[in-house]
Amino acid sequence: TLVFGARSPDELVASGFHDPRVNVDMNGALCVRYKDKLGIVSYGLTGETAEETTIVGSKGRILIHTPAHCPLSFTMFRK
Repeated sequence: TLVFGARSPDELVASGFHDPRVNVDMNGALCVRYKDKLGIVSYGLTGETAEETTIVGSKGRILIHTPAHCPLSFTMFRK
């Protein structure tokens, strides 16, 4: 509700891969669409990544540094 307010989304689409051998969601993506806004989240445990998180907004972006699951620092970039 912080970004999109209390209204319900116009469309919500999610997909992912669950590995039943280890009972873990290995990869996933979520797309939430409102009339004039779009929110996208994705994650993956099967590839080697920088393990960073980027949050993008109309006034800039925030980069959460590695390790993203337990961050110690971030950088804010303003437009």
